[in-house]
Amino acid sequence: MEYCVQLKSDNITHEQRCFTLNDIVKPDAPSSLNWALLNISQSGLFMDIQLWWEDMVNSEPSAGWTPRRYEIQYKPQEAELWKS
Repeated sequence: MEYCVQLKSDNITHEQRCFTLNDIVKPDAPSSLNWALLNISQSGLFMDIQLWWEDMVNSEPSAGWTPRRYEIQYKPQEAELWKS
């Protein structure tokens, strides 16, 4: 849902600005992050893992919050840059 605001004073109308909640609300990070190793390749270079976590307690979409999307980033231990 988009919201728009406009300031009016002394018969002067200022620029209208519109925004969504996603533009201004930044949710807390998930809590209780866990992971499990599912598989290791024969070479030992690749692994499959499963991640799971708990969302914020007060962030239910039914309570008016928008659904959250998280981005998982990873990198080799010696690398400097993270990948998505």
